[in-house]
Amino acid sequence: MAARQRHALRDRHGADRRRRRIGRGHLAALLGASNGVALLQGDGANPDQSSVIQAVVDIDGAVSFPDAALIEMEEKAQGATVAFLGGSYSERGLVWHEASPITYVGPRSAPTLFSTAPRHSDPAGRRR
Repeated sequence: MAARQRHALRDRHGADRRRRRIGRGHLAALLGASNGVALLQGDGANPDQSSVIQAVVDIDGAVSFPDAALIEMEEKAQGATVAFLGGSYSERGLVWHEASPITYVGPRSAPTLFSTAPRHSDPAGRRR
């Protein structure tokens, strides 16, 4: 649904179709990984627009929230991840999995380039 909205806005405002960008690393990775996943398609606005993402550049976006180190850190002192997902892993584990781009990676996923900015030494799910 977010991809369709983005494409409709692009068409409405005359944005260059060759330069499709989605802000925020996590959202970009989630949209690219979940190409064609019915659960995330929604039935909202702009059904005439494609929801297919052609390529992704993920800069510092989390790809796996159920990462052992992140879970441990958030259980000790709840931070942004708990706020974003509406609860800790022990409270909302399924949501943590559903919000993780890695959950949806498959043959229809968009090619993705992962990049880490120097200020971030350990983004969730990409430590190894």
